[in-house]
This record gives sequence, structure tokens and C-alpha cells, in this order.
Amino acid sequence: MMNYKSRVISALKAQALADKEKALMALDLLENKAVGIGDHTSNDFLKDANESLMLLAEAEDKLDMIEKYFTPNSPLSEKTDYSKNGIAGVDAYIDADARL
Repeated sequence: MMNYKSRVISALKAQALADKEKALMALDLLENKAVGIGDHTSNDFLKDANESLMLLAEAEDKLDMIEKYFTPNSPLSEKTDYSKNGIAGVDAYIDADARL
């Protein structure tokens, strides 16, 4: 059974993967099926391409961060003790919420 933290990370990963696929689909349509797009000016076309590229970059960044910090065997996935700096960290909020 998945715990609360696993579900959060799983949901974040699923969202990032969906955003990646959406961006790739849009870029593919813009690049290969531009005739099907219709009444786009060159500015609209470039704006749509740029938005799709930004969505792709953000999705890839999110997936990289999940892999880097939340994969069980990642060396960086070790818990960081933020309490030394007076920062509670996400784990403290999740743990506190779970106790409610």
C-alpha cells in the first residue's frame, strides 16, 4: 500500500509526464501538421511553439528533480535536516497534516 508521501510524488510525476506528452504532441502538430491548425498568424504560431517548448522544459525539469531527490536509491534522496536552520521543510508539513 502506498503511503501519503509516495502518492504525492506519484501524482507529481504523473502530472509532469502528462505535461511532457502534451508539449510533445503540440510541437509535433505545429511542426508536421501546421495545415490543420487553421487561422494562425506567424506570431500566434511562434507563441504556441514557444509555450509548448516551455511546458516541455518545465516538465523535464520536474521529472529530473523527482528522480534526483525522491527516487529511493538516489544519493540525494536522503532526508535533509532543515531544523538546524529553523526551516521546517516539506516533510514536517506532511507529517503534521497526517496527524490531523
